[in-house]
Amino acid sequence: MNWILMYFVSGVASVLVQSISIREFLNVFYGNELVLGAVLGIWLLWVSAGAYVGALVTSKIRRLHSVFISLVLAGASFPFIQVYLIRIARSILSVPSGQYIPFLQLVIFTMMVLFPYCFITGFTFPVGCRIYAGEEKENVAPKISRLYIAESIGFLTGGILFTFYFALHYQVYLVLGVVFVLVNAGAGILFLKGFSRTGRIIFISAGILISFYLFIVAAPLDRYTVLKRWQSLNKDIELVETIDSKYQNLALGRQLNQYSLFGNGNFLFSFPNDYEDAPLANYLLFQHPAPEDILVLGESPVGVLRYMLLHPVDSIDYVVLDSKLIEVCARFLPGPDMDALHNPKLNLFYSDARYYVKNCAKKYDLVFVNLPLPSTAMLNRYYTLEFFQEVKKILKPDGIFVCFGAHTADAITWQVGNYVSSIYNTLCRIFKDVRVSPGYTNYFFCAIKPGIATDEYRILEERYKRREVKTPYFTTAHFQYFFPPERREFIYNSVKKWHGSRVNTDLKPISYFYALLLWDAYSGSHLGPFFKKLAEGFRMKWAIIILLSFIILRIAYLYKKRRSVLEQQKFNTLFATFSCGFAAMGFETIFIFAFQNFYGYLYQMIGLLIAVFMAGLGLGGLAMVKSMKIRKIQTDMLLGVEIVIVCLAVALPFILKNLPDMRLNLSQIVFILLIFFAGFLTGVEFPVGVSLYQETAQDTGRTAGLLDWADHLGGFTGASICGTVLVPVLGIQNTCFLVAFLNLTGVIFILFQTMSPSRSSSAF
Repeated sequence: MNWILMYFVSGVASVLVQSISIREFLNVFYGNELVLGAVLGIWLLWVSAGAYVGALVTSKIRRLHSVFISLVLAGASFPFIQVYLIRIARSILSVPSGQYIPFLQLVIFTMMVLFPYCFITGFTFPVGCRIYAGEEKENVAPKISRLYIAESIGFLTGGILFTFYFALHYQVYLVLGVVFVLVNAGAGILFLKGFSRTGRIIFISAGILISFYLFIVAAPLDRYTVLKRWQSLNKDIELVETIDSKYQNLALGRQLNQYSLFGNGNFLFSFPNDYEDAPLANYLLFQHPAPEDILVLGESPVGVLRYMLLHPVDSIDYVVLDSKLIEVCARFLPGPDMDALHNPKLNLFYSDARYYVKNCAKKYDLVFVNLPLPSTAMLNRYYTLEFFQEVKKILKPDGIFVCFGAHTADAITWQVGNYVSSIYNTLCRIFKDVRVSPGYTNYFFCAIKPGIATDEYRILEERYKRREVKTPYFTTAHFQYFFPPERREFIYNSVKKWHGSRVNTDLKPISYFYALLLWDAYSGSHLGPFFKKLAEGFRMKWAIIILLSFIILRIAYLYKKRRSVLEQQKFNTLFATFSCGFAAMGFETIFIFAFQNFYGYLYQMIGLLIAVFMAGLGLGGLAMVKSMKIRKIQTDMLLGVEIVIVCLAVALPFILKNLPDMRLNLSQIVFILLIFFAGFLTGVEFPVGVSLYQETAQDTGRTAGLLDWADHLGGFTGASICGTVLVPVLGIQNTCFLVAFLNLTGVIFILFQTMSPSRSSSAF
């Protein structure tokens, strides 16, 4: 029971450190899915490498208990250094404030920083399994599986604790202190009986010192490292306040008399900023002849809302996801902005913007999405065909929809051209009249019927004179600056030049891939041409051809070398575990994409999705461990699990396509059940794989290490490419089919094994 508790604690500690590290990386690297995929992929890669090395050397280690406890305690210590190194990453890499870090530098730095903790995490799994199983050579699969399940349940528990408690109430270094205490307590419960009296005194003394650290040292250490991070991000701006909300890290800086707000390291807006807020408010409201009801979605400066309220409007509904954003700014807002927040015409809603639009019954004259480039999957939801259809439903017949385009100079690069054209083509599918502001900052102005939206500055001047609205910091001369006639033809020609750019949809979010190419160009990574060729040339048929070639070569090799059934079983078990790990990460990515698109980005619900998946994984593993007591695991069980994964992957796109047509409560229940089932299948496969591989390799540590290696290697591959390349380029449907075909490859190998004549085993 003590070993089960130890691995449960290890799972809790691992997910806490992982969650903290990902947040810190996103802050420093101006994160998006490319950064997230790199960090998560490298994490799983080093864990798999540690498990593989552990599998090879465990049988050669004599003092396993000493090695295990030393590595566990060292692993619990590394996160303190790891977080500090991440926070000063820009200083280490000598990257100036505001500049993107080149992707290759990001990858190399991440690999170096994550290596110690992740490698130890992977290495200790086979070591612990060998100690737990003892000298037993047979029937060790249930024991290995129990430790795997305990670690998974710990992962689930830690994820819930971090999402709903630690991230909201505690500083990072205090949470790391909790991790260290948990791991020490787990190790103490395991090995304290074997300590000498001196050893026990040392252990208890260490506990007292850690308590001292938790209550006295953690807070100032956290403030010091946060300040170091801020100085590397914004050298010339004084840090006023920083806070971690449920959604992001918010940091408020001050330079002279102006404040600037940053979210996860990205600049959001400045205030007071009348010279930008007043013109933007007027550009928007004069697009409509007489706007009465306005909807603003996203992180908009209060100053823009204040200048909108100077117009004769009936209501302005402002929808923002993060309530902390307003709270952080409110204490420093100038008086007129505070008055605007309390204006009875302004209605503030803390909600996911897409969820609000989907469930809104009110009709608007103007809807403004004030969000940046769709460089993440979450942001991309506001630039898809489906979202534009939802917006159209809440517009009045003469309503206007406005969203951000891009910043363009005198020459538009292919990265900007592809992105802008993709959004433009998508908007043209929904709105009859789509205009692009031809200034150096481009907005899309879209109308249901022609004659409302305009890019003619003279028409806007006429509306200004008729409405007789007088606002400070704005004159009619601003219209000509924002809509320069000499650039109009240039902008439209540029958009048409890239007419081949694809339409952006929920199930194929290609614009977010184009935005990643733009991010790559800004960072100076020079990987854009490669990704561009990948997007243009990579098709589903190429993936199928590669897998078919692999199948043919593998079967030809087996015929030539005349490998025995047991030797085939080794490879097939590892390959099935790899493909299952890939499927698990692929399914998880697809579920998060789909849920955000269908129901809106509800942070607690995203946490619940992962929790449901891990719960399914744990219960699947437990169910299979119990079945081991009743009957021996056979190859047909592994075959059955692989076939079910194939069927789920094939059926999933069609189920997801029909979910929006169901009643809301029913569709969410079906969604949760799908996630649970995917996790259940993943949990079932690992014990089956362990049992089958144990038949071919009598060493417990080797079996545990190699299965854990294959599982994490599959997860690494899935995490690296599913969210960043496969889903945006191939779409959700083809990504599911690719997952199905990869697991079908495992099915073919297992079927070939079952049809092979039994031969005596030889070295593999």
